[in-house]
Amino acid sequence: MDPNKIISLKHYDEIVKKYNFRSSYSNNYMLREEVRELISNGSLNVFSTGYNLFFIIQKPKCFRLYYYLNDLSELMFFDKENLVTEILYRGDDFYPEVEVDFFLKCGFSKNLIRDQYSGVYKNLTIARDYDSISVKIATTMEEIKYACELFNNSFDPFSGDFILESKYETLQDNGDIVVATLDNQLIGALHQTLKNNVAWISHVAVDEYARGRHVGQALVDFYVTRNMSSEKSRYMFWVQRQNMPAINMYQKKGFKYINKSTISLLKINK
Repeated sequence: MDPNKIISLKHYDEIVKKYNFRSSYSNNYMLREEVRELISNGSLNVFSTGYNLFFIIQKPKCFRLYYYLNDLSELMFFDKENLVTEILYRGDDFYPEVEVDFFLKCGFSKNLIRDQYSGVYKNLTIARDYDSISVKIATTMEEIKYACELFNNSFDPFSGDFILESKYETLQDNGDIVVATLDNQLIGALHQTLKNNVAWISHVAVDEYARGRHVGQALVDFYVTRNMSSEKSRYMFWVQRQNMPAINMYQKKGFKYINKSTISLLKINK
């Protein structure tokens, strides 16, 4: 048996209890169901020093790292390729400098910052005319495949969620993908999810040749209208801080940064 493999929820709980203190620095926000699924798939691995604990999960394009830090002098040098950790913090006044500095000393480098935005329907501006751009729910597997390949090729593979082909049928059945067309040609797509009565944008992307024609706005407006049940309907998403065209578009529509961000740090072993 692999000594680094978590074999049960009890095993997981015992290890977390040993390293999780009120003073610990941690980014372990894994939900119970997620932990249970990882254990059943044999995908949850654990490594530790004397006082620090690390969970490593294999993703399609990288390994994701969760941690409990109690002794910042105990550095950990991992041999995994494409290892990423992401730290959640409450706005720039609470930038996680201590944790970032620890991982920089462990051989990581800063990757990117994502900010969370939110909106309420009554405060949003919805346009009505998009110069012959049509938007609809994706109904064919061809449209689902187009959208997912566009998402996977458009975003940072280490900080976002890479969509596996095994998920395509579920996305089709749930109507979670929206596509934009111009002259019957696919030019952009949006992936949404619903959590606790909030409509989330998981991905939105536009083909490079179609940018500058308000395709992203058309997709977002369709998403907003589709998920409007009352004037108080709520919407959320994450956006990369350096993506200023997208941020400007969202802000003009009335979405607001809610003082919640993440920074990802990446270690690539060559």
